Amino acid sequence: MNTAFLAMTRSANANRVTFYSMQPSGLRSDFLSTAETRGSRFLTGTGLISGAMRESDRSGLSFVATETGGEAIFNTNSFKKAFVSIGQEMTTYYSLAYTPPHGGDRGDHQIKVRIKDRSNLKVRHRRGYHDKDSEERLNDRLFSSLFLGLSDNPLDARLGAGAMQATEKKKFAIPLHVMVPAEKLTFMPQQEGSQAGITIEVAAKDPEKAKIFKTRITYEIPEPVDEDDPLIDMVLNLELEKGRYVLAVAVRDEASQLTSYVSTSVEISPPAEDPEKGT
Repeated sequence: MNTAFLAMTRSANANRVTFYSMQPSGLRSDFLSTAETRGSRFLTGTGLISGAMRESDRSGLSFVATETGGEAIFNTNSFKKAFVSIGQEMTTYYSLAYTPPHGGDRGDHQIKVRIKDRSNLKVRHRRGYHDKDSEERLNDRLFSSLFLGLSDNPLDARLGAGAMQATEKKKFAIPLHVMVPAEKLTFMPQQEGSQAGITIEVAAKDPEKAKIFKTRITYEIPEPVDEDDPLIDMVLNLELEKGRYVLAVAVRDEASQLTSYVSTSVEISPPAEDPEKGT
């Protein structure tokens, strides 16, 4: 259980999530120290046993709160003051930032914050964090775009779709066009001429189903010559079942590491019949 809690809090810290845990049972008496058992010779040491049981009940709540910089609330039948205190903390805090020398190593790292010459103050903060590499960051942002519609488009990427075709497995093939202005890309000198490396990752989900379709492809784009304001058009062939989908697309320039995240919706359905052709 400790390993599972640690994994959860590291993930929460990596995604800037803070836990405020509350014990909903409120104040309660120890079942080992009721009127019937109080003073019994056969239950010597029940106070120690009860204390250990209370600590066991609360240990998980305390752990997730402490590790993520939140607070655990126990021994109360009313949470009104606790909610007011939490609300105040949401608007009164310090935000500290730094760049670690080991960026992107995918390791778990501790954080320590000290207050200089202010012994009467107490600081509460995240105990550590999980350092994400570029692939994890791309995946997180892609899913934020898929589920929340969040977008960030420094490459000015645009989406388009070609004609749909039925396949043999009750699916439909749809060419997805991802277009980026050449001026937004970084072309690096190569033996065969300057090229830009572009990675495109697509996630698609039917809101009515749990399954998520993902695909990735990398392109080597030669630098356009003698073209005014060229638009680079990259095509991915998707195969999806009938339904309505949300599409999230990540477009990354490998040289500059600039990444665009855009989303759209598309409906996959059989092509309309042509009455003149009878099909």
